[in-house]
Amino acid sequence: MQKKYAGMDYEKVVRLFSDYITRMCVVWTQNSEAAKDCFQNTFLKLYQTSKEFHDTEHIKAWLLTVARNECRDYHRTFWNRNVDTGYFLREESENLFGYDEGTSDLVEALHSLPGKYREVLMLYYYEGYDLKETAKILHINVNTAKSRLRRGREKLAKIIRHADETNGG
Repeated sequence: MQKKYAGMDYEKVVRLFSDYITRMCVVWTQNSEAAKDCFQNTFLKLYQTSKEFHDTEHIKAWLLTVARNECRDYHRTFWNRNVDTGYFLREESENLFGYDEGTSDLVEALHSLPGKYREVLMLYYYEGYDLKETAKILHINVNTAKSRLRRGREKLAKIIRHADETNGG
């Protein structure tokens, strides 16, 4: 008997959430190869879990939490902390998502932010979570999420203004 996740089979869950988890892993790791590893580990853990899911939002939140933990583990590894791979984000994001130049500039600016601001901005603006949901997903206070969102917007605007000034725009 095949295992079900909120009434869906494993393959359907993977199809439904693969783009979402991929994007979040790329944002958190800033490396497409590491993101692929974190993605695989996330869905492997789903396959291995005996957890009962209530609905698709429950699955999505669970996958997001597992993916975030996988990405955190990636950042804690000795290799990642001590080896410079010469990774260049723009090419990776253009190849992975097919971004145009303007979007690539924004993604690059977003990736230059500290992770705590980047993840709040992504969850709030890109994934459409409200502040309460964002805070719950990140296991932080709502006021902390609100201040990170505000500071993240300010830092992102500053980075974009600086890039425009240096590019003569």
